[in-house]
Amino acid sequence: MLELARGGMGTVYLARAVGVGGFERLVAIKRAHENLLSTEQAAQRFLDEARIVAQVHHSNVVGIHQVGRDAGGYYLVLDYVEGESLGGLITRAARGGEAVPAAIVVRVALDALAGLHAAHETTDSAGASLGILHRDVSIQNLLVGRDGVTRLTDFGVAKSTLSSVVTDAGYVQGKLVYMPPEYLRRQPVDRTLDVYSMGITLFAAFTGQHPWDGQGHAEIVQAILAGKVPTLSEMGVLLPDRLEAIVGHACAADPRERFQTAREMLDALEAAGRETACLARHTEVAEYIERLAGSELRERREAINKQRLLVEAAADKTEESAAPRISSPSQPAWRKSWVTADLGDSGVVELEESLAPRRSRGKLVALAAIALAIVGGALGLALSGKDDEERAHAPENSAQSPTSALTQPAPESLPATSAPEALDREAAPTATPQSVPTKPKKGHSSRSGSKRGGAPDKLNQISTTNPYRRRAPQ
Repeated sequence: MLELARGGMGTVYLARAVGVGGFERLVAIKRAHENLLSTEQAAQRFLDEARIVAQVHHSNVVGIHQVGRDAGGYYLVLDYVEGESLGGLITRAARGGEAVPAAIVVRVALDALAGLHAAHETTDSAGASLGILHRDVSIQNLLVGRDGVTRLTDFGVAKSTLSSVVTDAGYVQGKLVYMPPEYLRRQPVDRTLDVYSMGITLFAAFTGQHPWDGQGHAEIVQAILAGKVPTLSEMGVLLPDRLEAIVGHACAADPRERFQTAREMLDALEAAGRETACLARHTEVAEYIERLAGSELRERREAINKQRLLVEAAADKTEESAAPRISSPSQPAWRKSWVTADLGDSGVVELEESLAPRRSRGKLVALAAIALAIVGGALGLALSGKDDEERAHAPENSAQSPTSALTQPAPESLPATSAPEALDREAAPTATPQSVPTKPKKGHSSRSGSKRGGAPDKLNQISTTNPYRRRAPQ
């Protein structure tokens, strides 16, 4: 496995999931930090994430495949989004002295809002709302895929009716700069909390920094409580008025003055993007990802393939060190096949077994019958000849063994066959099982917190080449 990201809650790894018939896919393994699972409450919070994400089915939300537990604790198996976080894109663009194009930002935000609205609207099997609030919408938790599609991830601090852990009244969950005033005051919150966080996310993507960059936590809290979110113009970024108004509307201090749903914000942003010709297609987003992160994504694939070769080489070495098999020179060469066993919570393991070429049951029965006929005939002829000889020379040969006259060589024995596969009903019932060496089990460990090497607190140097950007007055 390869480590993809490490955050405050856990670590995300890239791994290969394998199955029968050559099935294979890349997945993300999320494993919580060991110290966070030291209490029952922390473990339940980690499992809450699995229960919540399992109920949300949408193309703009990272899906979950499995939750398990091993010697290292609990882990989640999630979709692997081959791409980069929005925060990572901002950082990469800043390194090149530019900013993420506004049209790309709008498309990313539209996808994220679609996934967010789907989470808010999720119901149980009886149709009752689950009341899901993400509570951690940020540039780090929007994953922009190589296919140009953005997906919302990390429901680690999400709240819903499925949650088994109640947050203490003295604590808040999430990233400070994305928290609305009512949440810091510990007042009742609804889905407009996530709308506010989406507004701050747009602000950071358009400007390359959060609204209170360079200020301490105490100063940021005071600014949020006072509702002092600066405008894009004040930050030196020139955008069409309609786009700037949408960001301001989403970041309103009073939740009643914001967009009341993520869908409402999506509709307004899409209309503004089309009207101002500031809306990229998914193919354009894919091309942008390839330009900024394509080489690193290819290196990541090469790294996971190298690990695969190392694992297979280790398995081959284990097979060579095992006891040698005995076979006749005329026996066909052995071949290898892979059998994958899903062990549930213990993970997935690959087993290698050696298989001789199969013979059908009908052919084996026929060959066995012919062999028995030949042996039976030879035995009958030999015994008949011996009886005649004994009658003629009984006195001289009384001490001779009754079977000494069996001088005809036995027919060549049939070649042995290997143990049949578990699902093969046609293999010979008299096969001799071979030892089955095992490959080392894949580790299980997925996504939490910010991308390793992701956007720092200060993402400076806004490009002057962007038609919607300008320097802030000194």
